[in-house]
Formats: sequence, structure tokens, C-alpha cells
Amino acid sequence: MGFEDRDYVRGGRQSYTGSLNSGGGYGGYSGSGFPPVVKWIIIANVIVFALQVFWRAEPAIVEEVVQELQREIQRNPGDIRVERELQQLERARRAGQTKVSVIQNWFELAPDKATEGLQVWRFLTYAFLHSSHDIWHLVFNMMGLFFFGPTLERMLGSREFGFFYTTAAIVSGIAFACFGLFMRDLSPAIGASGAVVGVLALFAYNFPTHTILIWFFPVQARFLVVIYVIYDLYPVLRQLGGNPANDHIAHIAHLGGLVFGLAYGKFHIRLSGLTQNWRGMRLPKRKPKGVKLYNPVDEPAPKPGPRDSKLDESVDAILDKIHREGEASLTDREREILKEASQRYKKP
Repeated sequence: MGFEDRDYVRGGRQSYTGSLNSGGGYGGYSGSGFPPVVKWIIIANVIVFALQVFWRAEPAIVEEVVQELQREIQRNPGDIRVERELQQLERARRAGQTKVSVIQNWFELAPDKATEGLQVWRFLTYAFLHSSHDIWHLVFNMMGLFFFGPTLERMLGSREFGFFYTTAAIVSGIAFACFGLFMRDLSPAIGASGAVVGVLALFAYNFPTHTILIWFFPVQARFLVVIYVIYDLYPVLRQLGGNPANDHIAHIAHLGGLVFGLAYGKFHIRLSGLTQNWRGMRLPKRKPKGVKLYNPVDEPAPKPGPRDSKLDESVDAILDKIHREGEASLTDREREILKEASQRYKKP
């Protein structure tokens, strides 16, 4: 599952957007150096690619096929077709052509295994795998993330961007699996394309007129998204019309990531805030009969007081966290501290 029209990243340095800076109320990453989440996603993809290339083994089914062919020859001596098939298979084994990537077998997105087999991790792990026979599949996907990801991470904060990227990958994977089951096509998918297209879509939503070079031709980000819609929607419609797909590209996964990226920007979704709300949920406690519980709400609000050095230190630490990870990373307690500080610092 790759950027087969990957020429959009050929703009090189001029299409790098790390210098863009937009607050937009998101709470940005302001640390020095390259944003950490984009960096570690790229590193993880490279490491996994190396494992795909070097960690290979022959599946047990190959030996089963060899034995079945040998039994067929014993039952029908002189069957030239079966003998030739057995010889070809033996040559392929000696050349190592029957070995497959172990890690890819575990983590690729096979629709039947992910749904009927309940191997739900495949909806995310497939996005860290790439074709071991085509290094450009990895290179161009990571280039797309390198060009567009840093700006979004600085804008959203590292925590929120991490949630956005993984969710885009999962949404793309779900779209691919559902479409495959509907079309009765259980071919597996690998690649970060769906998530990277989601990154591109969110980038284009926030910076629609930013210019990107494609084969030395300037194209605005919003028009690049339109090109992707046309490029990916047409083969999907052809498949729905009964025409086989021959390009081995998961177009529906691209569309899934693209729709999620646009929806995320349009509806101002904040994923890290959802996880904080989940952690902050508490079951209601039953009030014992005849016992009056202390309720701080009944007490009068405290009057603004003098500065507290410990409170100052806490506020400084929270502000540093906002700079590193974005406002969405704050816990409920940290928000309460900021609220308390704002009350105390008010002039009487």
C-alpha cells in the first residue's frame, strides 16, 4: 500500500514546511530540534523494514506442498507435469525464494485475520511495514511524513500529533478491511500511506495555499488533495463496478486516511483530550445514611492571597509541559492548578 504517485514529494527542500508556524489555538511544540514523534515514527519504520528484510523463514506449508507432490509422483509415476512442478519448487527453495518475512506475516493487515481472527493489532501494525522488495515504498512514505508532519506536530503538540497519526492509520486500516471483506478480497495490506495521506489532508486543511513542487511544477496543497481524491476514488469505483484491481494499491485506505484528516480539521477533534476524560471518569459513590459529607462547594470561595513559591513552581512546570506537548496534554489536576493560580494572582 504505497504512494504510487509519490512524485509530490520531489519538491525537495522547497516543499519542506518546518518553518511554518501557526498557533491556531492548538498549543504547539516549541522545543528545539526536529519534533520527536515524527522522528521516532520514521526510525520505527526503518527498523521494522530492516527486520522484514533480514528476518525471513520458510512457512510450513511449503514442505507440505513438496510432500504432496512427492506422493502424487509415487501414485502416478512418469507424470511430467508434477515432476516439473516439484523441480521448480525445489529450485526456488534452494534460492531462498520460498522464504517470507516473519514479522510481516505477524503484523500485516489481513482482513480475515484482523476481523474473524480478532487479531486487532493488525489495524495499526500494518502501517509500520513496507514492501521488502521495493525500498522506495518506505522512502517516499517517510518523505511525505518528513515534509508535512513536523509542521502539524509543532501546531498540535507531540502528544496530540501522536494520537492523530495512529488513529489515521487505524481508520485507514478499518476502511481497507471493510472494503476487502465486502469485495471478498482478502489480500493483505502493508504501508504507512493511509496515515501519511491523513497527515497531508490535515496539512492542506490548515495551509490550503501552501505551494508544493511536483516535478518542478508548483501545486497548492488543497489541489494536491483533490488530485489524490480523483486518483484513489476512480479505481475504487471501478472495483465496485466489478472490474478487478491490477495496480496492487490500497486506494480505499488512502481515502480513509484522507477523510479522517479532513474531518479532524473540520470538526476540531482532539484525541488526547478524550483519553484524559476517560482516565478522569469515576463511578459515583453511594452516600451513607445519616452521615453528612463535607462538600467543598458549600464553602465560600477563597480570597485572593499572596504569591506562593510552590504554586509558582507548579505553574512554571505546567507551562513548560504546554510548550512541549500542547495544551491538550494537561490533566484535570493541572488545569485546576492553573485555575487556582489565576485566582490567586488577581489583584484584590
